[in-house]
Amino acid sequence: LEIDRLARTMNYQYAEACQLVGQSAKEPEVKSLLLRMAGSLSSGESEMDFLHNEALVQAESYGNQYERKLESMKNWTDAYSALIVSAALIIVVAAISTVIYNMGTAFVTGLVAVTIGISGLGAWVIFRTAPQEVKTLAGPQGQPSQRVPRLMLFIFLPGGLAAGAILFAAGASVGLVLILVGLLLVPIGIASSKYDGRVTRQDADISSFYRVLGSTATAIGTTPAEAMGRIDLRSMDSLAAPVKRLYERLKARAALQLSWGRFVEETGSELIGRSVRVFLDGVSLGGEPEEVGNRASVMTMKVNFMREKRKLVSSSFGWLSLAMHATISFLLVFVIEIVAGFGNMVQSARVADLAMGGGAAGNSMLSFSFQNMQFLQSLMPLVLIALSVINALAAKVAEGGYLYKFFLYLGITLFTAGLAIAIAPRVAVMIFGMAPESGS
Repeated sequence: LEIDRLARTMNYQYAEACQLVGQSAKEPEVKSLLLRMAGSLSSGESEMDFLHNEALVQAESYGNQYERKLESMKNWTDAYSALIVSAALIIVVAAISTVIYNMGTAFVTGLVAVTIGISGLGAWVIFRTAPQEVKTLAGPQGQPSQRVPRLMLFIFLPGGLAAGAILFAAGASVGLVLILVGLLLVPIGIASSKYDGRVTRQDADISSFYRVLGSTATAIGTTPAEAMGRIDLRSMDSLAAPVKRLYERLKARAALQLSWGRFVEETGSELIGRSVRVFLDGVSLGGEPEEVGNRASVMTMKVNFMREKRKLVSSSFGWLSLAMHATISFLLVFVIEIVAGFGNMVQSARVADLAMGGGAAGNSMLSFSFQNMQFLQSLMPLVLIALSVINALAAKVAEGGYLYKFFLYLGITLFTAGLAIAIAPRVAVMIFGMAPESGS
C-alpha cells in the first residue's frame, strides 16, 4: 500500500517507491525483498517474472531451512536417550555413594538436582532445534474447532488434580495417586490427538481443493464461488462438510471475507488460513483462478511434505521416549529399594553379631552408612514426576502440532511412573524374601 501510494500520489516510479519503502522497513526479510524488487524493476524485468522467481526461491529456502532443522533435531533426539540414561545413572551413583560414606543430604539433593537439570537441558535443546511452526489456530479464532479438547481440558485436568490431592490426603500411596492422575489426563490427549489428526487430513486435502477449484472456475469461465458447487468432494472427505457450508454462505450472498474466515475457523488450521489469504488476494487482484489455485496448492503441498518428513523422526522418538521413561522409572525405584533392602539386612546382621558377642572385626566388615537412604527414597517420587514432565515435553516439542497433545504423553509418563513406584518395591521385597532360601 505504501509503494502504491508513493507511485500514485507523489509520481514516484515503482522502482524508486520500492527502494524508499524497503530502506525504511524494519524486518530484514522484507527490506531485502523490496530492495531486490527495486533493482529488478529498474533493470526492466516484469513484476510477474520477478515475483514468480522470488516465490520459487522463498519456497526452496523454506524447505532447506526446515530440513536442516529436522536433521539437527534427529541428531539430538538420538542423543537424548543417552542423556536420560546418563542422568539416571547419577541417581544410582548417589545411592551407592551414600552407602559407602555418609555424604549428607545436601550432596544427595545436589545430585538429584543435577539429574533433573540435565534431563531438562536435553528437552530444551530439542525445543530449540525442532522446526518452529504453528499448525492450529490460536486464540478466539481457533475456539470453534477446538471445543471438544478444550472442554475435556477444563473438566479432566482440575478433576485429576483434585482427585489426586484427595487420595494423597487420605493416605494413599504416591504411586496410586500418579496412576489416577495419569489416567485422567490421557482422555485430554486422546481428544487432542483426534483433533490434530483431523487438521492434518484437512491440510492434506486443501491442496487438491485449490487446484480443482481454480481449474474448474477457469474451465467454465465463472467465479470460484460458483465453481465450488460443481466440485466432487468425495476425494476430499475431510473438507466436505466445511466446503458445503462455505458454499451455502456464498450462495446466500454472505460477505466473501466473512464466509471464508468462518471456513478457516471451522477447520482450525493455520495453514488453511494462510492459503485462503493467498487464494482470495490472488483472485481479487485479477489473477486467473487456475494459476492462483496452483500457486496456493504448491504452497500447502510443500508444507505437508515437510511435516511428513518430521513425522518420520518424531513418531519413533515419541514411542522410544515413553518406553525409555517406563524402563528408567522402574530401574530407579528398584535400585533404590534394593539398596535400602540391603541396608536392612546389614543392620539385622550387625544386631545379630553384637548379640552373639562379635568383636570390632564384625563391625568393621559391616561399616556401611544408610543414614541418607530414607531421604533418597523420599525424593524418588519428585524425581519421577520431574522426569515424567520432561520426557512428555521432549516428545511433544519433537512432534509439534496441537498444544494439548502434551497431556497424552504426560498422562502416559505419570501412569508408568506410578506403576514403577507401586510395583518395584514389591519386586525388591520378593527378591529379599527369597534370598535366605536360596542361601540355605
